[in-house]
Amino acid sequence: FGVNINNGKVIRIDNDLFTDDGNPIRRDRILAVFPNEADYLTFFQSVELFGQIGNTPVNQDDPQIMMRYSQDRGETWSLEQWQQAGGNSTYAGRTKWSGLGAAYGLSFWFAIVAAQYISWRSVRVRAE
Repeated sequence: FGVNINNGKVIRIDNDLFTDDGNPIRRDRILAVFPNEADYLTFFQSVELFGQIGNTPVNQDDPQIMMRYSQDRGETWSLEQWQQAGGNSTYAGRTKWSGLGAAYGLSFWFAIVAAQYISWRSVRVRAE
C-alpha cells in the first residue's frame, strides 16, 4: 500500500492489474538512431512493431500504439501517429507505419496505452 502524492488516495500494487487507478498506463520507448553513424542518405519505407498483445478484457478499450520518428537523430520529432494494436483474443500483434521518408539517421519513439499487459518482441525497419 502507498499514498498517491498528487491526490492523497491510498493505492495498492497488484500484479494482476495493469491500470493506474483505473486509467490505462502509457509506456514510452525511444529507440537508438538507425543507422548509428550514417554518412549517406537512406530512404525508409516502413517500420513495424511485432508483439504479444494478450487478451483485452471485454469491457476494456483496445490497446493503442503511437509512433513518432525523428529524421535529425532525435533533435525534433514528427507528429504522433496512432493505431489500434489489436483487440479481444488477439495474441500476435503487428502494427505498421509506411512512408517515412529519407534521413541520415532515423530514430523512433513508441508509446503504448493499454489497460492490459503488452509485450513487444521486435521492431523491423525497411530501408533502401
